[in-house]
Amino acid sequence: MSSDQRPAPVPRHALSPQDGVPAVKVGTRVSRGPGRVTALDGLRGIAVLAVLVFHAWPTFLRGGFVGVDMFFVLSGFLITTGLVRGVDAGRGVALGTFWMKRVRRLIPAMLMALVGTTALAWLAVDEFPAGLGRQWFGALTYTSNWVMILEGGDYFNRASPPLFEHLWSLAIEEQFYILWPLLLWGLLLLTWPPRSTVNSGRVADRRRILAVAVAAVASAAWMAWGSWHGFEQARLYFGTDTHAFGLLFGACVAIGLAHVPRPEHGGPEPRTSATRVAVAWGA
Repeated sequence: MSSDQRPAPVPRHALSPQDGVPAVKVGTRVSRGPGRVTALDGLRGIAVLAVLVFHAWPTFLRGGFVGVDMFFVLSGFLITTGLVRGVDAGRGVALGTFWMKRVRRLIPAMLMALVGTTALAWLAVDEFPAGLGRQWFGALTYTSNWVMILEGGDYFNRASPPLFEHLWSLAIEEQFYILWPLLLWGLLLLTWPPRSTVNSGRVADRRRILAVAVAAVASAAWMAWGSWHGFEQARLYFGTDTHAFGLLFGACVAIGLAHVPRPEHGGPEPRTSATRVAVAWGA
């Protein structure tokens, strides 16, 4: 082979110390372009159907409320995937951009829902729902779950549910969206490896997975402990701290799959594994 046909030497700083395999900078070990995962759309549909059937025919599907937890797992997975991609691309955790995107997406739709539902209730019922001001406050500040707790609400009592009771789950998600980017940023800093090699990056990922998994188990254990000791059902079911385990579990899966490379010669996408795990969790 002539000198002009020889491949360019790989820079020494890009080699792994073990076997000379090019080691990509930690946080950018793989390039996984954004794409819509249709399996997750299907999972959303299953979750919606389960919740609808549970509310319409509670005796037919007694566990249909678990669809809410399926949504939590999906939300934690998707939001963490987006945040990790931003870090991998060198953009870091852009908190302002992240939060403003949520505001632009949710506030207009929320206002329309509040105004429309209130108007219909005023026209359709003889007695206007009580506590509507507190419910509006909870909806606009994404604290509906805590408003429900203070009022002693019961998700499983269908005799006289509050007009905007269903916003409790959205409130938990939004509180997670406010806190989680900060916590994830701190977790990345604390576990950032001293050397940018493939092996050190894998060790860092394992530490992050372990930390988030411990937090998820702690949330579930806190709910179980409270139930065992007679805590109010509203406090356990609507509480952000006691009902964050699904979101954290989804985040744990996202971190675990963030740096799984695409198969070179076909085969299932790693995200398929995430979908299977989420389905198992929902079941």
